[in-house]
Amino acid sequence: MCIRDRYEGQWCMGKRSGYGVLTKRNGDHFEGHWIDDKREGQGSYFYNLQNKVFVGEWVDDMPKCGVYSECEDPLAAKRVLKQHFEDAYQQPEIPSIKLANPARVLNEALEETRKDRLFTRARLIPLFELYNEEELQDLVSEFKAAAGENETISFLSLIHISEPTRQAEISYAVFCLKKK
Repeated sequence: MCIRDRYEGQWCMGKRSGYGVLTKRNGDHFEGHWIDDKREGQGSYFYNLQNKVFVGEWVDDMPKCGVYSECEDPLAAKRVLKQHFEDAYQQPEIPSIKLANPARVLNEALEETRKDRLFTRARLIPLFELYNEEELQDLVSEFKAAAGENETISFLSLIHISEPTRQAEISYAVFCLKKK
């Protein structure tokens, strides 16, 4: 076990930001995305003592929607639970309840969460996470061209779009600019 929590990953302005892995001293383990020192977006959290894992969407450092399941570990010692009752227990008949389409319900919840957090994430995610070096240089060139000799730009609005030509699902911020 670790003596203290350990984080390995990306940083921005002294805060965890981008992709990172946090291993807590109790053996719990988070792997996923961070924004402004909080878990945000896709991530997985392994609960060491319970041998369970949550995989899903995180919002403001809390799990929002996803799948929580037990991990099978054939090497782990099986816990024997203490028996509380000595007499035979007869379980009453309980009606079976099933979710009609759990995959659809989960996908809708994930989409809604991502849509709700779109502008928050766009505002807080550093540009180096969204763009590669070449794209950043193109962006700087475009800003310089729009600014002209004044080297000042007024932001009129921020629009968020997704570029369907990308292999990865990445959102981009598009700025409407006005020369002063």
